[in-house]
Order: sequence, then structure tokens, then C-alpha cells
Amino acid sequence: MSNSSQNVTSNPEEATTTGSSATPVSSSTSTSTSTSTSGGYESARDTDGDGTVDVVHRTTPEGQAEIAHVDDAGNVTLIERDTDGNGTYDTAASQQEDGTLRVANDLDDDGQVDLVSYLDEAGNLVQQDSVEDGIVVETLVDTNADGRPDVSVLDSNKDGVADTVIRDTDYDGVVNDMAVDVDGDGDIDFYSSDSDNDGSLDSTCTGEDATAPDTDAGAPEPAPTDDVVL
Repeated sequence: MSNSSQNVTSNPEEATTTGSSATPVSSSTSTSTSTSTSGGYESARDTDGDGTVDVVHRTTPEGQAEIAHVDDAGNVTLIERDTDGNGTYDTAASQQEDGTLRVANDLDDDGQVDLVSYLDEAGNLVQQDSVEDGIVVETLVDTNADGRPDVSVLDSNKDGVADTVIRDTDYDGVVNDMAVDVDGDGDIDFYSSDSDNDGSLDSTCTGEDATAPDTDAGAPEPAPTDDVVL
């Protein structure tokens, strides 16, 4: 997560969380410590000696340790938090250029990102990536902003390429179709749909007869190099 520990990279395979202690204050680091108005501890630090605050170490009123990273204009660019109180930062939130909030979580404290969620300005979930061994294995997308994911993109063999798309095309909570690329050549080998909307996929095509679903209601393929920072 923070620069107080190991690697922070653009590759989720290499992304790691911080250690149990924050970056030590060097002789060139300016520190200002106070008690915040919300009752928690707060320590602002100028880590590069340019006269402006770069990071703010603090505890929330709930007692959770938190680090806020600040740019030269005073804007918070990244917030890291130890939500379970075990001494390591397991959650990182950052604002994206498109206005969404990106939240990365290490759910099992192994130093690797397990879940990446994207929230819109109202706090609604628009996309969620599940990560295993540095690979995005499932992406859930809410394409119509109703608060429910209606597209699931899977990488079932964890080779870094999506091979299965499952969709709820009429947004009623029932799966309407599924397309699978079995051999990884980029072509759909198996396509199944629910013709009567009873919740069971009952129409199936294979091989050359398998037709790709309309991509207008689909989701972008999850990228294994999603810039996970935690």
C-alpha cells in the first residue's frame, strides 16, 4: 500500500501491502503532531523537505490507523487504512480521473490485493474485480446503474485472458445468456441462452454455430495488469 514498505507497482502480481510500521521520520523530515477535532491522533509530515505536507498519519475516531497521501496542491491522492487493527494497511482508496473511487482490499492479510471495487460519485458500485495470484479472475459490472451487477466476465483458467461472459440483458436478476471461449483462441465455442426467462439456460450452440452475444450490453475484458496499488 504505502511507500513505507515493499513494492508498489502497476502489476497486481507484485502489489504488496505495507509493513506494521510507518516510514521512519528522517533528519530531513518535518513533522507536526496534533489531536484532530474528531478526537483522533494526527501527524502531518513533509517527507521531501519542500515545505508542504506530503503524508498525514492519523487514527480515526474508531481507532483505525490511516495514512493520507497529499499532492503539492494539497489534494488527497490516496488514503490507506488498517481496518482490522492488526498493524498492516489492508485498504487503499484513490480517486480516478473519471470521477470514480477505486478501493483495493487485501482481505486475508497476505500482502496481495484480493478485491478491487469502483464506486461512482454517489457511492454506488459500478465494477468489482476479484483477484487471485495477481490475476483478475472475475469482473462484475453494473451497466445500467441500478445497483446490481448484470455482467460477469470470468478468467476461469487464470491465464490473464477472459474466457467466459455471463449476462443479465434485461436487468431482472436472471441470467439470460453465457458465452465461453473454451480453447482460448478468442472465438466463442459455447453459447447458451435462457429462451423463456425461467432461470435455466436451455438453448445451446457449440462450435461454428455458437454466435457471440451483442457486445453493446457486454463488459470490457478485465486486464490482469489493472493498476492495483495497495
